[in-house]
Amino acid sequence: MKKRGERFVRKTKVERQREIIEATVQLLAKYGVQGTTVSRISAAVGLSRGALYQHFSNREAVLEAALAAMGERSSQWMARSSGQDVPARLLDMGEAHSTWSSTEYDTFVRPFFQLIASNRETGLTRSIIQRQQQDFHYLVDLVDQGKRQGSLSSEVDSGDIAWSILLHAWGEDMARLMGVDQFITEGASNRILRRLLTAYSVAPAPSAAAPAAGPPALPAQPARPGKGRGSKAGGHRPASRGPAAPRRSLVVYSSYTGNTGKVAERMRATFEKNGWVCDCVKIRKRAEDILHPPFEIGDYDFICVGSGIRSHLPYNETLNLLRRLRLGEDPRFALRMRDETIPYITDPLPEKPPPWKDPELVHRHRKIEIGPDSPKAVVFATYGGYEFGPKEAEPSLQLLELEVEHLGFECVGRFCCPGKYLDDPTPDTFHGDIRGRPDERDLRDAQAFIEEKLAALVSDLA
Repeated sequence: MKKRGERFVRKTKVERQREIIEATVQLLAKYGVQGTTVSRISAAVGLSRGALYQHFSNREAVLEAALAAMGERSSQWMARSSGQDVPARLLDMGEAHSTWSSTEYDTFVRPFFQLIASNRETGLTRSIIQRQQQDFHYLVDLVDQGKRQGSLSSEVDSGDIAWSILLHAWGEDMARLMGVDQFITEGASNRILRRLLTAYSVAPAPSAAAPAAGPPALPAQPARPGKGRGSKAGGHRPASRGPAAPRRSLVVYSSYTGNTGKVAERMRATFEKNGWVCDCVKIRKRAEDILHPPFEIGDYDFICVGSGIRSHLPYNETLNLLRRLRLGEDPRFALRMRDETIPYITDPLPEKPPPWKDPELVHRHRKIEIGPDSPKAVVFATYGGYEFGPKEAEPSLQLLELEVEHLGFECVGRFCCPGKYLDDPTPDTFHGDIRGRPDERDLRDAQAFIEEKLAALVSDLA
């Protein structure tokens, strides 16, 4: 019941239509086209069916409006590049799409592909084709500009290059839908795009242009001594990199819902925009990910380690990887003291005496000193936080920090933000309804967090 003295504010027609459209997009993502009924749409916005028809003549008109709204979003990744050099702009577009397809998964990728799969029965075929043709012609015009400036080969059909950029975007969208995020996070999609642009360019396609704003790239450091225990954590930096080589960073994470993956992608993009080489690796529940990770931890100047949270702790695969790097051996050796194992690692465990009977054990433990010359690290997590908010992320962040410092990295910061856990609204929880989190504001916070750490490194070196 409305309280006495409380004013009722009626929404304008435009505001109500926008509310209906956004609710329709969410329902498409959750239920598909068949499940996005007028009853569900009207219930989502608190209107009767009759009141809904005052704003849209029928269900198809609502779907058409939702498609138009998604069409406006679909070109955002193209607008994120600027500058005169066309191959660099096209590469920027591709890399922007890698992050965009994660942040807009629920608001574009999933609902849009639901519409594509049902467009013949919904009568939206023409609208979808028109939307794609607009993007195609925009890219053709940009390619023609590159030909005029001499940066793209005049012998290649402009439409072929435009379709290549769209195919790159569609491929990443399909990877997101199939759950094959490593196609994007491990850099394969952008490496393919870079090779294509190199083939189309008069000169080799440049790396993505660094923005004018933001912290400057750091100078390379000389090789540092071994950092932590274990075969991978203690190596020297290869001398062949030379003084002009870019700094190297690693973002490694585990994610079940895609929330932590969104943060990881934004961190990767932030490093690259600031002139760093960045590898982004998702760790899964697979033996090869734990026992044979696709990187050497000693090769990096800065690492970011992240995870979702379960029962206030990081995911086990993240901890098992860190144990593997710290111990330099199968992490099951450490777990067997607690009668625990790792079910997805099925290779027989070699015979070895228990730790309390291992004569080498005393020599493996030593004081680890972290100093200003140590490589840097941050840890990050996404969480539900229904009862206590960010306090629920503290145990995970503390444990991750301890593990990375065992590897000889100085942990210079922790980052966390809410992440969607349940499909239903949770209005009585600490953060309220967190569907859609991490959202763009959370990701901008993650970007600012990394840029702050990089600026501090520049200041320390100066």
